[in-house]
Amino acid sequence: MDYRLFNRFADMIDMMPPRGIIKCLELQCRMIEDDFTNQRDIPMKAAISIRNFYQIIQAAGNRQKTPPVADLPIEHVAFYKKTVHRLIQAGELPSGAVESFQNEVSVCA
Repeated sequence: MDYRLFNRFADMIDMMPPRGIIKCLELQCRMIEDDFTNQRDIPMKAAISIRNFYQIIQAAGNRQKTPPVADLPIEHVAFYKKTVHRLIQAGELPSGAVESFQNEVSVCA
């Protein structure tokens, strides 16, 4: 897997205040969708992981069940879990989002 996309994304999220994370996720997913639409060569596993994480965050924010497409690479899960905790502490997600994340996310190799 090409880790550059995910590592840049993770570094950016780690450095920003929690209140900006969800908007940043939305914008990152728009860029990924634009890359898909325009058939640009991007690391698919990382791009899909980021997009799936955004779907998880959206569902948690709306207190909905995580979408079934939420397969995440095992090497991304710790970062995502930490990010969910940051969002909860900042009041951006409900407190039950961690349990939802842990119970409903499947991990792919």
